[in-house]
Amino acid sequence: MKKMLVAVLLMLFVASYADEKSKANGNMDLDQLIADQKKIELKMHETRVKLIKDNPEFKALHRKIMAFHKELAIRIGKNKEMADLLKKSKELKAEIKKLTKNKNDKKDFAE
Repeated sequence: MKKMLVAVLLMLFVASYADEKSKANGNMDLDQLIADQKKIELKMHETRVKLIKDNPEFKALHRKIMAFHKELAIRIGKNKEMADLLKKSKELKAEIKKLTKNKNDKKDFAE
């Protein structure tokens, strides 16, 4: 719950920051806004990781969330429809890897 609150507050901060910056500059370049957004998102991720690492309460909560996530994935994976989809996905990935390897082998041979 606290993690969600922190995330919401960070998103509100980012939104207000972008809005104020846009108003101040009027004609701010879209590419610059996108670059700034990517920087902020990276900083948010780094901050989130640091907070979880440094705060024992956050770390414990994160561990619980990951355990629940793992349990959910296991239970969902046991569902026949999902098991079939997972199998098909695995087969496709293997075929892609095989074709990519063959393509790279041919490219290396040609060089």
